[in-house]
Amino acid sequence: MGDDYEGVYFTQLCDVIESPQAPDVALYSNVLWHLHQSEFVPVLNSDKNRVQDALDFRARYIDDDVTPVGIFELMVSLAARIESDTMGGTSDRNRTVDWFWGMLASLGLLNMTNDVYDERDVDRILRIFLGRKYARNGRGGLFVISDDSVDLREEEIWYQAAYYLNEVLRSEGVLEP
Repeated sequence: MGDDYEGVYFTQLCDVIESPQAPDVALYSNVLWHLHQSEFVPVLNSDKNRVQDALDFRARYIDDDVTPVGIFELMVSLAARIESDTMGGTSDRNRTVDWFWGMLASLGLLNMTNDVYDERDVDRILRIFLGRKYARNGRGGLFVISDDSVDLREEEIWYQAAYYLNEVLRSEGVLEP
């Protein structure tokens, strides 16, 4: 993917997670670009499905099925899929931005604005995420849950999302406790 082409796609991904109710994307451009440039390499075979989801999402914007999937792209596509396939109809607004920023917080990157951006710290956090060395409740991964009977490090990302969303729906009164 050429630099101009890649920059346009990065901007399109940023547009997906922009909202007046969300943090200002411009304040996070360094960490988001870092995530964009960092390849997602699945540890669990079943997480290859998330790579395919990201490639399918990418096809909406650009014609490129060769460039490796970046972590930012994976997170944006996952947030969009959660909203469209799983959560559609449970809220009167599109919460794609909420799902994305929640994942950024779970990774421990929500405070990594441009003024405090530290490339080495982001690399360290991404090594923990990609190596599945985060906490069993998901802190340091994409989703954090309170159910201590589940070790999210052993679950594929889609199931991690499902555990997390069940807790969200219970807290909103949509599901019985």
